[in-house]
Amino acid sequence: MSVFKGRFGRWAKVIFTGAVAVSTVAVLQAPSSPVSATFADQRDVSFSTNATAAMPPNVLLNAMVELPDGKWMLATGAGLVRLNANGLKDSSYLGNYDTPTTGVTADVKAMDVDANGGVIYSHYGYGKLARLNPDGSTDAGFAFDEVGQSPFLVNSPFNFAPTAIKVLASGDILVAGDFDASNAYGTSGLVKITASGDPAAVFNNNVGSSWYGTGTSPAARDLEVDSQGRILLAGLTSTSVPMLVRFSANGTPDTTFNTTLGNWIGTTSNSEGYDVEPLADGGYLLVGVQGYPTFGFAVGVGHPLYNPSSPTCVPQNLFRVEANGSSNTSYNGTEDVSQSADCVDWSQRTVVGGSLNASLRVANFYSEFGGVSVDPNGDIVVAGRFSDPVLNTFESGLVRFGSSGQFVSLAEEGTANWTGWDVQTQRTVRLVAKSAAGDNIVAVSASAYDVGSGSMIQTVKIRKYSAASVPVPTVTSVSPTSGSTAGGTAITITGTNLGSALTVTVGSAACTNVVVVSATSITCTTPPGTAGTASIIVTAGSQSNVANTLFTYNAPTTT
Repeated sequence: MSVFKGRFGRWAKVIFTGAVAVSTVAVLQAPSSPVSATFADQRDVSFSTNATAAMPPNVLLNAMVELPDGKWMLATGAGLVRLNANGLKDSSYLGNYDTPTTGVTADVKAMDVDANGGVIYSHYGYGKLARLNPDGSTDAGFAFDEVGQSPFLVNSPFNFAPTAIKVLASGDILVAGDFDASNAYGTSGLVKITASGDPAAVFNNNVGSSWYGTGTSPAARDLEVDSQGRILLAGLTSTSVPMLVRFSANGTPDTTFNTTLGNWIGTTSNSEGYDVEPLADGGYLLVGVQGYPTFGFAVGVGHPLYNPSSPTCVPQNLFRVEANGSSNTSYNGTEDVSQSADCVDWSQRTVVGGSLNASLRVANFYSEFGGVSVDPNGDIVVAGRFSDPVLNTFESGLVRFGSSGQFVSLAEEGTANWTGWDVQTQRTVRLVAKSAAGDNIVAVSASAYDVGSGSMIQTVKIRKYSAASVPVPTVTSVSPTSGSTAGGTAITITGTNLGSALTVTVGSAACTNVVVVSATSITCTTPPGTAGTASIIVTAGSQSNVANTLFTYNAPTTT
């Protein structure tokens, strides 16, 4: 997950249409790692209170993005709101939903910010895309040349509203949604435009008009780019593709990855991916729901999560995906294609085992498992609604797992922290943003029918939690212990707290081909160096291990 995350649109659709979604429910147990809520996941009460008060009344929070100056931009059902770093509304912003003449008052479903703090956003239902300057005024230079008009006019280049936006480091903009090839770009589901609003013709041509197969194009829920520049699109798909699809950096659909993933996770007509998080090892964490009637993975008899008191087999919706699209069975469990007796009626495949799932069990509720992220120290952080099997109660908020998937803590455990909220039927939780410092923003939404007005009343609470401290890495050994001064030696580094490594140096130069194998192991290729001992330094966040003399450069022998 990048520094921004989350959409609430599908939750509202579930509530109003009565569709059945599925959520994962964490079993609360004793912490199993040194990371605990004593120094992580502490609520910033002032920010939380201020941000909640700044929300427009009776609308949902669709997205939240941190700006370069530490302020926050909120996309809501009533328009845009900019917050100061302390959570108070920035009344000087011209684009606020309640600012006369200049405020954005439409239902904003998708949004991102550029390096200068400008906002690119989409109007829900109109297929419009627009950009505001950093002060909130309209950027009149942002237009779609191929249609020769302002994006605020009725004839939008998109035939359906974009539902996910991602600004790239280059300034180019990725736009995804359920628009088909009849839009002005001639591509389906994904387009790229330049910072000035012009089409990236080569990219869009590579995406093509029918990568999704037949039927309606996917409605994007999340759009991410991994460390190799590959594009991940999660959303509500058609029957021919899984809930997560990947494109090369040039826009070409990665058919090998998509097919591999679809073979085990399923490609039913209403499978939906909510959130995807690229991992340091090239894989991904995916939150999604397999569509009825072929749900895909589900737990049954023999699985650690099987609940004999409620034996109906229901699907998992948190998966770890390998970089090639295959299942990480150590996390997800091994598929039993023969099915168990519990799952026959649902046409489900069961899974057995899986270290991540050993901390989870599943239940059939509306979609409360709303977001996944990875902290700088490698912890997996999930927002959702969770159950306490001892007290037989439900709680909502932020749950933390270690890098191996074992439960660590639930932020603000106890129903007293959620006074006034019906956790059983009303609450939906999303992890909607992560700050540059690693703090997590959680939005809690509730919906209730008002008899007097005959309408649904929406309320939102926003909470900000502190990040976990990044532990100092240690390096204890390297294998082999020596290599040529020319570089090119493949080495394995062993130590502790290596899971969030950002850089590895040997001597004074950076290692290449760095792969974080686990929290205790890293592989890489040595750079050229000078004869003698060289210190191996692993840096994670702002922390580095102490200097050492574990590796020796040998000068090549001559005859």
